[in-house]
Amino acid sequence: METLDAVEVPIRRLDDGLLAASLVRASGPSPRRRPPHRAVPAADVSVLVPVHLGPDSGARDALGHAVRAAAESRRAGRLVAVDEVGADPRASALLALLEPEIVILASGMLTRRADSDVAPTLHAVAAHVERTGAVLVADGVDSLRHRRRALELGATHGLGRLYPPALRAEPAERFPPSPTWSTPDVETPTPYATVASGRVPVRSTEHLLARMTATLEAHAATAGPDTLVLGTFRHLDHFCASTRSRWSGMAGGVAHAGAYAVGMKAGVESGVVHTPLDPADPLAAEWNVVVLGAHFAGVLSAVSTHHRHPAGDREFDYVVSYDRPTVVRCARSILRRGPSPAARRGTG
Repeated sequence: METLDAVEVPIRRLDDGLLAASLVRASGPSPRRRPPHRAVPAADVSVLVPVHLGPDSGARDALGHAVRAAAESRRAGRLVAVDEVGADPRASALLALLEPEIVILASGMLTRRADSDVAPTLHAVAAHVERTGAVLVADGVDSLRHRRRALELGATHGLGRLYPPALRAEPAERFPPSPTWSTPDVETPTPYATVASGRVPVRSTEHLLARMTATLEAHAATAGPDTLVLGTFRHLDHFCASTRSRWSGMAGGVAHAGAYAVGMKAGVESGVVHTPLDPADPLAAEWNVVVLGAHFAGVLSAVSTHHRHPAGDREFDYVVSYDRPTVVRCARSILRRGPSPAARRGTG
């Protein structure tokens, strides 16, 4: 994430060239940046530069910053856009998490052949656009050939050298015509507080919850490279060898796998980003698994009753949900936290 600068670029419809909006682009390491120019400001748009995802200990904080920045933008009345979608197949994970009103395809999507990376990105984008009504913009529309490819990818708007800067006021459509995101940005302290609201928790044993957790993790392992998986395990002791093995096997096929527990050492292990929890954090009392992708969303959240079943197993109250806005709120409630004191020290 970078600080927004004052560079504006015009976005135009691919069919008739009507100016749709001016776009405030973020400064960043992109190899192609056009010079500043003025355009007709039909909307106040913030662009979020893609967050680095994958097995990197900084990925969790970058995701948290993106969640907080998107919330701040909406509170200020600005739209949210995700840029460079398709440059990395994992970047599509931001669509489900942030629910941007504007999706900007990376310029490389117009020039490279359709391959195993392009197709999953287009499926993820299509799911997001159908679900929310977001506007799909193709970057790098520098020729009529690029325009034809942009239309093939499903884009309705474009920006590039084919569309020069607006030199005079032109009619501008509202862009997009209405808010598209569906998840209210209501901050809740933990996933359990989110999922249990309006639902009756079920009391069960630890053994059953472990099987349900493994099933949800199995869904995550096949959900695709645009999937975020977050797990909170209360204490490091509960992130046992079998769980570590499942998460390590899952991490290579998802955008980001993050595990949280009291006593956990900050860092990366077998592709899983580890984050220590402060014992005083309410999240440290919950057992959560959150899976959020373009085509699947699910959460299991449980809290201990501090009692044991007659058979000897510990008992928990748990709730599950496959309602996408609920799962999105659970993911955000975990990611929007700043690093705990232990995480900043890099110790467990």
